Amino acid sequence: MANCNGSKKCAGYCANCNRRSDIEKGCEYCNDGKTLYQKTTGTMLYINCSNGARALYFETEFAGVSINSAYIINYCPNCGRKLKSEN
Repeated sequence: MANCNGSKKCAGYCANCNRRSDIEKGCEYCNDGKTLYQKTTGTMLYINCSNGARALYFETEFAGVSINSAYIINYCPNCGRKLKSEN
């Protein structure tokens, strides 16, 4: 197969792609501590990879009540890198 340059067909994981090495480096979300990942009206989603944390934080307000949730994650939802406890 010719170099596919991360085409949708291989999703970046074929032997001819460099995407796997890019994933191992991480991205701005999984290398910088607690970072705002997405935001909508009244809702914020953060990725936290600081001080050994591996979590996705969800913050919102509904009917005047603040709702916060945290979910342990093993992979960065943005780049797919496996997260380690010492990140």
